[in-house]
Amino acid sequence: KLVEPYTMLERDRLFMLWQFARQASALGGSYAQVGAFRGGSARLIAYSKEGNGKLFFVFDTFKGMPKVNESIDLHKEGDFINTSLESVKKIFSDAKDVKFCQGFFPDTSEPAKNDKFSFVYIDVDIYQSTLDSLKFFYPRMLKGGFMMFDDYMGKNTPGVKKALDEFLSDKVERPIITTVGQCVLIKQ
Repeated sequence: KLVEPYTMLERDRLFMLWQFARQASALGGSYAQVGAFRGGSARLIAYSKEGNGKLFFVFDTFKGMPKVNESIDLHKEGDFINTSLESVKKIFSDAKDVKFCQGFFPDTSEPAKNDKFSFVYIDVDIYQSTLDSLKFFYPRMLKGGFMMFDDYMGKNTPGVKKALDEFLSDKVERPIITTVGQCVLIKQ
């Protein structure tokens, strides 16, 4: 039921995503994803949580990449523009407990500000969006909850690693590399 054909590497990444999202179902709290693009990984997360009644927040501009820091980020403003909220919603027609939040994160975080989270997937590719996601979600994570980051070690996404490493410099958690480029934090 996934929307695109995937390479072996992409399947490995999705398999890790599925495993951690399923594991989080044993905890309380909501799920979230920041950076959904066309919705493939978000739909997989929605499948993983079916039947557990957890709310799943999906945050994205659905209009492409926001302004970037060109001294850190390799992506450009407007990258990933070939998507829309309407097209993503179509693949969620049978999904329950999904709330779409369109716009620039964290400007769109208001609906989730009082929630606690057991699983958050960050796939934003750039420094500031990664840092903003960490600042918002880290204090709202349940103990034992999972924060997954796509492109942590990606050659085209150095801002993700920089933001994560800076943010964690005074924290006990350390990134656990799960597959090529991807990492997870387990909230202590």
